[in-house]
Amino acid sequence: MIIPESLISIGDGGFFDCPNLSSISVPDSVTNIGAYAFGDCTALTSVTIPGGVISIEDGTFYDCTSLTNATMSGGVTSLEELAFSGCSDLTSVMIPAGVTNIGEDAFNGCTSMTGIYFEGKAPAVSYEPPAFYGDDKAIAYYLPGTTGWDGFSAETGLSLLPWDLTLLNYTTNFGTITITGYSGPVGVVAIPAKIHGLTVTSIGDGAFSGNGLTSVTIPVGVTSIGNLAFYGCTNLASVIIPAGVTNIGSFAFYGCCNLTGVTVPGSVANIGDAHFTAAPIWKTSQ
Repeated sequence: MIIPESLISIGDGGFFDCPNLSSISVPDSVTNIGAYAFGDCTALTSVTIPGGVISIEDGTFYDCTSLTNATMSGGVTSLEELAFSGCSDLTSVMIPAGVTNIGEDAFNGCTSMTGIYFEGKAPAVSYEPPAFYGDDKAIAYYLPGTTGWDGFSAETGLSLLPWDLTLLNYTTNFGTITITGYSGPVGVVAIPAKIHGLTVTSIGDGAFSGNGLTSVTIPVGVTSIGNLAFYGCTNLASVIIPAGVTNIGSFAFYGCCNLTGVTVPGSVANIGDAHFTAAPIWKTSQ
């Protein structure tokens, strides 16, 4: 769905119970998304929250049962109660470094969740009622050097592990990071927005080519996805290209035969040859 760049606010219940809404890219002009704005949008599979939004309000994505990928920008500081409750297909989520509070039942009933990736220190998390009730399979990953994790597992019921950045291969270019490869296990892959304080700005040529990953989270800040970046990732079923990406290289997603939908933001100015196979449905915000 196309939302005009002139819009600055989505009110309470703005798109509540829109059963045919499958994908949406919220423009950078939006600074407020109200309570239950997308509640009961049962066909919604992906969403990107822009940098001006500071809070995911009560029940914003309540019972979005098809939502598999949600990308939040670094501006978000709070996830209120029931924010993603009932998102039973959500497999992973990246919590921006600025988030300081996660409210009651925020991820209640996210029964497919396997990974919760925290980019900053441990936020205050509701444990009565619990923020993560029903997410028994989920592992919370924290970045080395961040603080506040003592007791987090006991409070949330989540297993807690360090986020192993050694599995990502990368190069440093004039103070920015390019991801060049991945040596970790197949499944869900989350790329952090920063590595050792430097912003990840690009996915290099062939970085994930032929990998068995099923879902990938590309952070806000990435501007380029290289040639063959995800070529032949036959198990890849979920990806969001964040706003700000300007270039998608040739054959970038070619051979990703399980990829059923991709949202291309309006920022993309160049898409190379044969970037995808016939299977994906590509949508643009402009």
